[in-house]
Amino acid sequence: MTSFAGRVGRMQGAVFQTLGEDASWTGVDQTVRVRHRSMDDVEGFGGGQVLVTSEVILVRRSEVPSPAAGNIVTLAESGLQYRVTGDPKVDRKGRWICVVAPV
Repeated sequence: MTSFAGRVGRMQGAVFQTLGEDASWTGVDQTVRVRHRSMDDVEGFGGGQVLVTSEVILVRRSEVPSPAAGNIVTLAESGLQYRVTGDPKVDRKGRWICVVAPV
C-alpha cells in the first residue's frame, strides 16, 4: 500500500515534469525543474486593498534545499534569467515559492 505522502510526491513529480521547465540555479550543480508563473496577492494600502501581481518560480525542496534571496535562476529553453528578490516560502504542497524579478 502506498502512503498519502508518496502519492502526493508522485503527483507533484508529474506536474513538474509536464508543466515545468529545466533551469540552472545558483549553488545547485545539476539542472532543476521549475514552474514560472504569476501570482496575485491582495495587500492592504491605507484604508483599502490593492491586487498585486508577482512573478514567482516554484521549485521542489528535493531539488533546491535552501533557495535564498539573490540566487539567479536561468531558464534553459528561453535563456531568461531571474533573481530571487525575497525570502522563499514553502507552500502547503511542500514547494518553494520564490518571488523573482528579471535580471
